[in-house]
Amino acid sequence: MRMFRLFTVLVAICILLISCSTSSNFDKYMRQGKDNLINKKYQDAVTSFQYALIEEPQNKDAQILLEKANSELELYSAAQILDKYEKEINPLLDEYLPILNEYSDYVAEEGKIIRLKHIEDMDKLQQIIESVDNISGAYSNDSILNELNNLFSESMDALYERMEGSSSIIFNFMNSYPKDKINEFQTKIDEIKKYR
Repeated sequence: MRMFRLFTVLVAICILLISCSTSSNFDKYMRQGKDNLINKKYQDAVTSFQYALIEEPQNKDAQILLEKANSELELYSAAQILDKYEKEINPLLDEYLPILNEYSDYVAEEGKIIRLKHIEDMDKLQQIIESVDNISGAYSNDSILNELNNLFSESMDALYERMEGSSSIIFNFMNSYPKDKINEFQTKIDEIKKYR
């Protein structure tokens, strides 16, 4: 009987030591992860939060911080190649914005399109769309830059569809969609630049 009590006490002590060790490791990994986030060591932060989740798999704080660290890491990675991306995409953006601005302003003011100008703009817009599609392939592995390409493409596609379907009257409720997508595109680039 005495041996059973001694065994029970030893098992309880082992369980207590193991749980203290696990909690201690969890706290250590969480502290390291938070420090790494503050110091912009995003890959290290991801690793630390992954280790914390091994210790406590259901911990919501660790899960949220891991998501944040992954998001920060994606933005940081995109920022590292943003210069190259901008060198390729900015000339196309410079060609696109005048078409977007002229077309949207003209529609909002007049409600009609000059047919010859309309055809020329559509041809130019189609060339820009094809060029952006070609650039997209080079950045398809980067989710953030892929999102940028999608925003740019959505803007151009929406404008092209409106131009293609219109002869003299444009529905005003769609006027802002292409500009809204380009604004999202430019806002996202500004967000990425913060990680340089």
